[in-house]
Amino acid sequence: MKIILRIGPVDFPLKNTARKNFRFIFSILFSVFIHNSFLPAQDTLNEASSEEKKALFTEEEVNFIKQHPILNVSFSPSRPPFEYQSEINGYPQIQGINAALLKCAAEKTGLKLQFVPIESTDEGLSLLENSSIDILSGYTDSIEEKKKFIFTGSVYSINYFLVSREQEIESNRPTVAVSGIADAGVDKIRRELPVEEYGFEFYGDVKEVFRALEKKKCDYALVNRFDCDSYFGAPNFYKKQLESQYTHRYALRDDAALLASILDKAFSLITPGEKGRIIYENLTSQKYYNLEHENTTVFLRKTFLYIFFLLVIAGIITVILITLVIRRKIHVIEYDELTGMPTPTKFKHDVRKVLKHAEPNEYMLISLDINDFKFVNDSFGYSQGNLILIELSNHFMQNKYKDEIVCRYNADNFIFFAKRTEFIFIEDHVFNLTDVSKKLVPYLPEKYDLTFSASVYYIDDPLQDITLMVDKANMARKFARQNFATHRVIEYTKEMNDNMEWNKEITLNMNNAFANNQFKVYYQPKYSFETEKIIGAEALIRWKDPEKGLLPPDKFVPLFERNGFIQKIDMYVFDSVCRFLADWKKAGVDGSCPHPLTISFNLSRNHLYNPDLIKELCSIKDKYDIGPNHIEVELTESIMFDNQKRLINVMNQIKNAGYSISVDDFGSGYSSLNLLKDIPADVLKLDKEFLSNVPEDSKETTIISSVIEMSKKLNMKTVAEGVETQNQAKLLRDMGCDIAQGYYYAKPITEEEYRSLLERDFIQTNEGEKKIG
Repeated sequence: MKIILRIGPVDFPLKNTARKNFRFIFSILFSVFIHNSFLPAQDTLNEASSEEKKALFTEEEVNFIKQHPILNVSFSPSRPPFEYQSEINGYPQIQGINAALLKCAAEKTGLKLQFVPIESTDEGLSLLENSSIDILSGYTDSIEEKKKFIFTGSVYSINYFLVSREQEIESNRPTVAVSGIADAGVDKIRRELPVEEYGFEFYGDVKEVFRALEKKKCDYALVNRFDCDSYFGAPNFYKKQLESQYTHRYALRDDAALLASILDKAFSLITPGEKGRIIYENLTSQKYYNLEHENTTVFLRKTFLYIFFLLVIAGIITVILITLVIRRKIHVIEYDELTGMPTPTKFKHDVRKVLKHAEPNEYMLISLDINDFKFVNDSFGYSQGNLILIELSNHFMQNKYKDEIVCRYNADNFIFFAKRTEFIFIEDHVFNLTDVSKKLVPYLPEKYDLTFSASVYYIDDPLQDITLMVDKANMARKFARQNFATHRVIEYTKEMNDNMEWNKEITLNMNNAFANNQFKVYYQPKYSFETEKIIGAEALIRWKDPEKGLLPPDKFVPLFERNGFIQKIDMYVFDSVCRFLADWKKAGVDGSCPHPLTISFNLSRNHLYNPDLIKELCSIKDKYDIGPNHIEVELTESIMFDNQKRLINVMNQIKNAGYSISVDDFGSGYSSLNLLKDIPADVLKLDKEFLSNVPEDSKETTIISSVIEMSKKLNMKTVAEGVETQNQAKLLRDMGCDIAQGYYYAKPITEEEYRSLLERDFIQTNEGEKKIG
């Protein structure tokens, strides 16, 4: 044997107040050394002679495995490191050397294990005897002499140690505290520790043995090596290794010889490397499992392995430096690097501690978001935007409630957690938080006013996931922005959650619905006031869900507008319109077109940024050999607020390709009359809201008349949507409106119904021709 390192005693003068800390540091260093020194063959592991050895199961054993796929195994929940129960991510887990070795053996046979907790070995023996369990793990050395049981072969052996408080015991006949050893085991130990020289006192378990040693009720504690490493801090005790060993076997009923044979063969398949890894992992796992940050623990372990070979003074300095690094890392994890505010991780941790003892609706979350902050970054630069965020964060921290928990949740979204109060006070609080115009004078132009969106969620279930709570608060805020809410603070409601769930369901089903032809094109006929005949229709999308029935567009189109799926729907509608027109073109008796039609379809704003839009439209049109003059592209008035330069450019491309263009829902939004002189529109569609009080409301009548007159001067046709009464139809005709569309004439109908209506009016006799007015 070659000595490669000798560590001698070194004296360190310490103050009384420093001894406790030094003892803790050295305890960790010593434990790491002990665990890593386990892997050499100081203890006998009874490993198989070759890793390539294979267990040959007999036919009888194979049948037993098939007939008993699940075995019940006892385990002690509180006997680390052999077997114990811990929690990982909130779920109970069975751990320990005995359990891990048995699991490894079971995997090699195809058996499954079901663990049954027991309080004592006697309880396990009782369960084994009445067949409630198949295998008794536990401290089987203590039952070796019991009858009615058999044992597997030795799975591992470990040495016993004498542990004492003092290096030298002056007693002539020192007492030894012992637990859980059968008579045969005691006889073996007494040969090494003669009864004439040592007195033995027996205790219930290892904890009682160490407690007796700590209280000086005995001179020595007799424990195996694993208990020795697991239970006490090495620097406080002295240890002496004995030649006697604890040999672990698994106990079975005396009629389970076949199972014993199977397990012995399975244990023989466990390689030395596997066995060493299992024992080492369970020793280190049990020792360090409860530390809060696993990666910090790994870092400390590796660091302690290095500083073990340094002088102790250098080791102490290293530990101090590591502590500083850890604090820095924790600070980075818990505090936002830019603003210094708590991060979402720390926020959730702090909020969860408060909510553990909270009542429903006792607390609330406020979500605060800067409107159009991307514009600030794009216009003034990210460095300026960061300065604004820092100033806002300081303002929020200075103006928050005393016990309010705040964090920067993401880029420009801030979350506040506080006791619930009256809504009027919430609005006041948000006003104070967002009253920042004077503070931001150095960072923004004089006339630029930074605005905010705010919402509040009252925490009705304190135990729910905090991320879900924040999502609900943000959901209310986004809902307010999408619906142009005018309130300063929006309260979360269950309907918003229902809307979110509906949107999720729609998103998950939309592609499958498209593939299964669940989207249907309906046609609402349009009538000419001048000729009193059908001149075309508007193509509308419907979703025919097999479970929910026919869904109107307002149930899914707004979502499709946001997620981009509307582009596929628009092209599907356009393809259907072209196919219908192609069929109608040849529907006459002589194969000619019975009556010219113009069918309009809606084009979403999403297409404005598609460089291949015109190419795609013309490709579909050419496939059906349809002239573009029979197709009208409808753009909603709200689209006028997109990039106007791009809008006009795309409209000119559509116009040059031969399509006519209509402005849908004119008058419903923030219309720009000045824009009408620049856009190449052919048709203005009056929003149906204009007709709600016509002809009773003289002001609305005047507005409609003016729009119609303006349209004629701009060489545009006018279409009145939502015509529902004879009086409305007569008034519009008298005003000079060109085209009528509404339930007074016809509701949206299927393609087949629209085709039948056209055939009745233009292919068959003129009976039943529609009169207008």
